[in-house]
Formats: sequence, C-alpha cells, structure tokens
Amino acid sequence: MNRPTVLELQTQLSRYLNKAITLEEFRDWFDDATWGLAAEPDSLARQLAGEIELRIAEFTNGHLIELELKELLRTLVPGLIVDQVENMDFQIPVTSGEPIVVTFS
Repeated sequence: MNRPTVLELQTQLSRYLNKAITLEEFRDWFDDATWGLAAEPDSLARQLAGEIELRIAEFTNGHLIELELKELLRTLVPGLIVDQVENMDFQIPVTSGEPIVVTFS
C-alpha cells in the first residue's frame, strides 16, 4: 500500500478546512491512507499524520470544539486561506450608478 505524502495529507486536510468534505469524510480517507504509518520509519508525512491524529483525538475526547480543532489544523497547511468570505463584512453602497461591492476584513 502506498503511504500518503505530506502534500496529499495537506491537500485532504485543506479540503476539510475549506468545507469541501466533512470531518467524517476526512477521517474515512485519513484512517485508510495512514493505516500502519506509525510503524514506518520516521518521515515528515508520519510526523504530520501523528499531529493530525493527536488533534482529532483531542476533539473526539471532548477537549476541543470543532472550531478549535480547525484552528489547530490550519497551522499544518502553510498558506491556507479558509473561511475568507465568512469573515468579511460586505457593504453595498446605494448609488444611482453601478453598485460597487466593498469588503472589509
């Protein structure tokens, strides 16, 4: 069985963080993809998988809420931008011309 790469782990994690898949769907993929990885020689993928597993365990044991889980997992995907639209304040000025959308972060 091929072990996941760091990029594959980060890609699937990004999909969860960007709400393309649910946590349950991510866990299904993650559990299958990383089965037996802990017994493999140390690697960046093994370390990343271990960190993801730890954070999910903290969540499932009630030590974190899902928002906290997501915040911790975001740090594992450098450069990831998530929930950008949800965190913006949209204002549409009323004018007689073409409407312009202005966003504030």
